[in-house]
Amino acid sequence: DGRSVPSENSLKRISYGAYLAQQLEVPLLVSGGYGGSPEHSEGQAAAGYLEQTGFDGPIFVENRSENTVENARFSKALL
Repeated sequence: DGRSVPSENSLKRISYGAYLAQQLEVPLLVSGGYGGSPEHSEGQAAAGYLEQTGFDGPIFVENRSENTVENARFSKALL
């Protein structure tokens, strides 16, 4: 349906980040712009995966970046 889907390696990183966030009782930030999908950002895909797997902590979503520098800049602004 044109939505971004996290890769297998991304799913491992997202899952481990969720585990750490739960253990440390801190919010989780997922990030990534629209890349190949104009309707669903990589950040939104990661957040959706977290919600589907039962992560119930706070999730910040950065979804405007077009490259790694913007990813860091926009993530910093959210935090």
